[in-house]
Amino acid sequence: MELSPDESQYILDLSTTLFRGAPVNGIRYDNSLVSGPGVDDTYDPDMLFKPILATGYWPDGGFGGRSYAATQIGEPVGSTFDANEERLFLRRLITGSSVGAAALERYVQYARSKPELQLIKQMFGDLVVPEVVEVCRVRQSPFSYMIVGPVLRSETIPVGNRVAFLYYPSGVSPKTSLAHLRRAVRNTELEEML
Repeated sequence: MELSPDESQYILDLSTTLFRGAPVNGIRYDNSLVSGPGVDDTYDPDMLFKPILATGYWPDGGFGGRSYAATQIGEPVGSTFDANEERLFLRRLITGSSVGAAALERYVQYARSKPELQLIKQMFGDLVVPEVVEVCRVRQSPFSYMIVGPVLRSETIPVGNRVAFLYYPSGVSPKTSLAHLRRAVRNTELEEML
């Protein structure tokens, strides 16, 4: 499904906000590199990459009645861009990706360093995720968001390799966020087949 110009602009603005590390509708987001088909998951804090594609999951159709959207947010570097091919690439990436061990370890270290997260976990246990999903739904903000693009400069990643950053609400496991995005993609695929 194609996005309207207003929806495309919203995705571009959202991507810019997340990329800069600013909150979205009062929700703070963390990010992790994703490993999967067609992307490099080598961590390089000094890497420079160009965001080209963005995709996300909004609970209960919080994005203009849709739960899933994907679009081009930047111009490709030195190649032609086939929107249908890129959409398929994103779907393959999401359904075949995982959060790398290093990213999960950083999340665990982060969670341990935040006493408020430990307290929430003790008080609510697994109810934390549904409540965060509900906050995202009410605020019409994504629960999962991914920005993909080629590396322009890095000491460890070959220039031109693609990387994918998964954005998720602070305190939520990146693995959980990716699972929600994966489910949204599969549901969209089923709807398109019917």
